Amino acid sequence: MKAVFKIIIYIFSFALGYLFILLFLALLMGNIGIIEKFISGEGINVFLKTLNHAVLILWLFILIYFGRIKKENKSWRDFGFNKTGYIKLFFLGLLLGLVIIIFYQIFLIIFNLAKINCRPTVPEICSNPYIFVIKVLFLSLLTAFLEELVFRGLFYDILRERFKIWQVIVILSLIFAGFHIYKGILLFIGLFICGIVLAYGRYYFNSIEFSIGLHAGWIILIQYITGFGLIQIKEGIPLWLSGYGYNPSSGIIGLCFTLIAIPAVRFFSKYKLK
Repeated sequence: MKAVFKIIIYIFSFALGYLFILLFLALLMGNIGIIEKFISGEGINVFLKTLNHAVLILWLFILIYFGRIKKENKSWRDFGFNKTGYIKLFFLGLLLGLVIIIFYQIFLIIFNLAKINCRPTVPEICSNPYIFVIKVLFLSLLTAFLEELVFRGLFYDILRERFKIWQVIVILSLIFAGFHIYKGILLFIGLFICGIVLAYGRYYFNSIEFSIGLHAGWIILIQYITGFGLIQIKEGIPLWLSGYGYNPSSGIIGLCFTLIAIPAVRFFSKYKLK
């Protein structure tokens, strides 16, 4: 329980420090009055979103460096970073994530659960689709990196000191799904299973590069399919079966495809770089 309590302290410290930095920047800018002279319209929203992610990365780095690396004499490798082979592991995970989503969508179409639509649901696509593609790519990679660094990096390292690996995977998956509980119980269950797959990859490769790639592959393709409206679930199909928002983690069919990642991890591990 000491490890779980330590994670709670880290979550509280992370949230408190993050809010403090945002408050400081807001006061410094005077409700963005300074940047309004240089940026206008949609540019302000883009700037603030970029600033928000920059603050997340900065604070996460500070928390890990001073809370674990410097204080407890650890290295970045303890959080799943490899010195060599990280690019190959990342692209292995990315490829697997993309393939899972593609076959999931093909399955829905073949069995008449969905149809090809090709009607963009995001107004931004009609005006400038290239910006949308770049923005989704950037934010998806950043989201995958941050979440894997926190859950399969920092929290994994803390729990691994106290629990058996199967306990670590279950606890991590519950925490990971709990952070998304506001999205509904179906997605909570789905993300719990996704968390198991990601934690399994973290354990089997002893690194987070593979998990980052797998996570990013899921997000990227889901966002593109949703944004461009490529697939539409047919009326009358229950959400618990097909999933909603084109997200495989919210339906039974998609979760079956997600679980394919577990034997795939064992297969890819043959190419693990020492």
